[in-house]
Amino acid sequence: MQPFAMSKGRAEAFSDGVFSVVITLMAFDLRLPADTTDVALQRTLLAMWPKFMVYALSFVLVGIYWVTHHQLFHMITQVDRNMLWMNLTLLMVIAVLPFSAGMIGTHPGARAAIIFYGVNLLLISMLLRTLWHYACYKRMVSSMVTPVFQRAIWVRGVFISFISILAILISFLNPHASLYVYMVLLFGSVIPRRVERLLRMAD
Repeated sequence: MQPFAMSKGRAEAFSDGVFSVVITLMAFDLRLPADTTDVALQRTLLAMWPKFMVYALSFVLVGIYWVTHHQLFHMITQVDRNMLWMNLTLLMVIAVLPFSAGMIGTHPGARAAIIFYGVNLLLISMLLRTLWHYACYKRMVSSMVTPVFQRAIWVRGVFISFISILAILISFLNPHASLYVYMVLLFGSVIPRRVERLLRMAD
């Protein structure tokens, strides 16, 4: 056991609480203007499609992050002070996601909003991988961790990072097209899982 190792239970409970708040805040931006009339309701709803799209995308992404976080902490046997601070930093960046998603929903064609959202996703992916690599380096993971699991985590992180960087780059040419690039992230839990199966078959 590592010196100054701590129970991971409180870190998991606190993390789940933050995830639940973040995923609830996602819907707060879906508000109709107070002066919307019955006649204009359909037109107003159609005009809100960027908000609905970003809401669906961000909701699924937070779900993917939560599942990944749960998987990692299931394999992590203990935590230390450094890991707690790393986890807090990760949660801090995840908590910004409702703001960055709301910014895109309000300004779907703004390059700054597209870039901010992409950087937000990129940082989350990087921090998740950093936390996991630290746990592995400190040997605070279960002996059940296999090379296939390690590569699957890597694939998930690289997939989200690649799409985020691609969307940021495309925003310099066409910000609206970047929104559709982000939609590819909805497959973030499907594609890596299939890759994981291929890796397991290869072994």
